[in-house]
Amino acid sequence: PAASGVAEQSLPAVGLGLWKIDADVVGGLIEKAVGCGYRHLDSACDYGNEAEAGLGIERALAAGLCRRDELWVTSKLWNTYHAPEHVRPALERTLRDLRLDYLDCYLVHFPIALAYVAPETRYPPGWFFDPNADTPAMRPVAVPQAETWQAMEQAPSYVPLGMAKESESLLAHPAIVEIARAMNRTPAQLLLRWGVQRGTAVIPKTSRPERLVENLSVFDFALSAAAMAAISSLNEDRRYNDPGVFCEQAFGTFLPIYE
Repeated sequence: PAASGVAEQSLPAVGLGLWKIDADVVGGLIEKAVGCGYRHLDSACDYGNEAEAGLGIERALAAGLCRRDELWVTSKLWNTYHAPEHVRPALERTLRDLRLDYLDCYLVHFPIALAYVAPETRYPPGWFFDPNADTPAMRPVAVPQAETWQAMEQAPSYVPLGMAKESESLLAHPAIVEIARAMNRTPAQLLLRWGVQRGTAVIPKTSRPERLVENLSVFDFALSAAAMAAISSLNEDRRYNDPGVFCEQAFGTFLPIYE
């Protein structure tokens, strides 16, 4: 939810994902991104770099690279803050870290609830209730998703390149490489253009300033119907980043995403 009185705007088609960008470089990267035309930043408490990202946003706005109402900023509610009484404090912490008065979009990061971890104990909380325990484990709690969502409604305020495993990356798929070579584009540009052309927003992540321009340069060409169909035909009806799959593999706890 956006702050009351804030003018609505359309979601920019290409955003910069801040996941896995080191805290010591994210601020400067955001300044460069806004300077070269990015108007969509995708953040989250769990990324562990919102305070540093906020400094970058503040500097970009202070330098006049764009106005706040031209910038779309998304963040996400972490699993340990799903209880209604924890939703608003979590949002307020994110706003303070990002140095903003409002978010353009606030999402539930994963539809699973974990036991509350106070910010003074650990922030961001991560997946394990006590990572220093002899056997670290998640601690699921019974918080209905409807209650979390209702608390978010009261507050004033995904994977185009194929990232399940590096070996499954579409960037190296023979069909993608062939089409990209024929169009004199990179495989990443091809896949991002496919997403944009089908009417969805794409949020590529990069820590390399030179990639910022490449990832944003997807509006000066179009894919043919045949190319769109060829890329769409690679569909395998799979869900990426599904906690019902990776939580058991990574953390030893099965957490279905449906109540």
